[in-house]
Amino acid sequence: MTLTSANRLYVRRPENLYWASILADHPPGFNCSPDKLMYMTDLIVGRLGTDKRLYESKGYPYSPISSQRLREYVFDYPLYLAYMLRVGVIERSPLNYSVGVRSNAYRLTKLYRTQTVTDTITDPLFIHKIYQVTDRNNATAVQGYYYLTRWAGGLKIDAELGYRYAEAFLAHGQQILLSRPKRKRAGTRSLNPKTQREKLYCRHANLYQSIDRIRRGNHYFTVDDSGHRLHTVLTNLKSDLRHALAYQGQSLVSIDLSSSQIYLSVRLIEPSFYEAKPTDGRIALRDLAPNVQSLVEPLIQDIRHLLATNPASPSPAIVQPEAGRRRLNTENMTQRDLDFIAELDSLWRAPIKPITTITTATRVSLPMYENRSFSYMYESDNEVVKLENGSRDDNDWQLLIEQVKQGTFYEYLLQEAVKATGKTKLTRELMKKTVFTVFFSENETTSRLMQKRKEIFRDLFPNVMRLFELIKSQQHRTLALLLQNIESEIFLNRIARRIARERPDLPIFTIHDSIVTTVGNEPFVEVIMREELERAIGIRPFLKREYWQEEVLEDAIDAWLSL
Repeated sequence: MTLTSANRLYVRRPENLYWASILADHPPGFNCSPDKLMYMTDLIVGRLGTDKRLYESKGYPYSPISSQRLREYVFDYPLYLAYMLRVGVIERSPLNYSVGVRSNAYRLTKLYRTQTVTDTITDPLFIHKIYQVTDRNNATAVQGYYYLTRWAGGLKIDAELGYRYAEAFLAHGQQILLSRPKRKRAGTRSLNPKTQREKLYCRHANLYQSIDRIRRGNHYFTVDDSGHRLHTVLTNLKSDLRHALAYQGQSLVSIDLSSSQIYLSVRLIEPSFYEAKPTDGRIALRDLAPNVQSLVEPLIQDIRHLLATNPASPSPAIVQPEAGRRRLNTENMTQRDLDFIAELDSLWRAPIKPITTITTATRVSLPMYENRSFSYMYESDNEVVKLENGSRDDNDWQLLIEQVKQGTFYEYLLQEAVKATGKTKLTRELMKKTVFTVFFSENETTSRLMQKRKEIFRDLFPNVMRLFELIKSQQHRTLALLLQNIESEIFLNRIARRIARERPDLPIFTIHDSIVTTVGNEPFVEVIMREELERAIGIRPFLKREYWQEEVLEDAIDAWLSL
């Protein structure tokens, strides 16, 4: 996508930082551009606002800056960084640079960790360079995913509404900080209020940066080298601000995969995932990126041994489409037909009571409803799975699969955690954090909180836990990268590509495990999502819609300002 040059670019700087005055008081000794100084300041501030890991770290974090990427925009960047260090605007991390492992990292000095304001870059040559480099960096992703990136030009944002939200966000955050006790309770490790306030300023600055990027059409598209996800201004936009978006005046809706991480992880407990030539037609390790395959290949023998030697077979009894059965053809369906199908699906997927016996029988001729809903309503003879009052029958592999199939995994985890601890104030959100800890933390951790979360999961799913720990045994990020790569393969290369092939006129965007489209087209998108996810994982997914409406953002602003 070609970006149109502008007369100015908007950046954020600390409200007490005036580069013109600093340059006058401290001559740099080289041909120094104030615009480049502002650009690099904006880069450091913005990095803190977009990287959640940095924001959640203890203390005011450093921003890793890729010298290779920075050189593309500012060729003589070492002179600028040295000058910014010399005049006391930034400071460098004490951690040493390591090739391919760790970039040099910088942060603002205490004097400049203030609220930020908008400033402008006006040098036409530098502006042209920024757009030129952005186009070049976008090229790989644009070429590989043109069916997604082609729609970015029509994405518009109500900037004034977004700015009001950013100011309300800042005011609300400051109010929370003021209402907290100045002294922390004994035994707690809460962050210093000053540090929290400094981080709040970074988040506030990032809201403005994101709004201005979309407003001026300065889109970026990158595919990371690890999980191979597509990153855009949309994926990095705070979720609340999405309600200020529209596509050429049309409202947007996001269709999300519910409980996506645990849903995708089901595939990892099946032996066929690790086979060189799986015969079940589902997504397999060989379908993923070579760098992800290389992380798992040394572990395959141990994984197969673990899956094979457990007393209960980990292979789930998942219904597959029968030979010769045609998939649902939506090509000639009216919008009313698609809405009816979507309504039926949501109706039949309402929570149900524990099933004592699940059987196979003659089923309705809609393969899109085979795993749950209709298949549970038409049962008769051949018993394949038996559950007594929801117990796992000493088979935690099957227990995990059944909870995912019923869409009740987090509810079950919460119910069992309450039973085990007696704490009735536990929440579903806390159970999500528990699973994230299992997936993304190191096997060995000194954090008592993480240990407690892992024990909740281990008590219910001991075999599954052993598998996950084995996958993380050499590099703890392996499990996360596996799940991210499975997600990107399904959503980018299968779902989105198929939508583009069948409906080339339909605007679509991706936010990792979500597909975004214009309102009115969600039933069509949902049909394809369900078919492709079931084909890849073997279990019917649960989807949820989120309609992006300005009223939601207005309500959030009013609620914050009324406190």
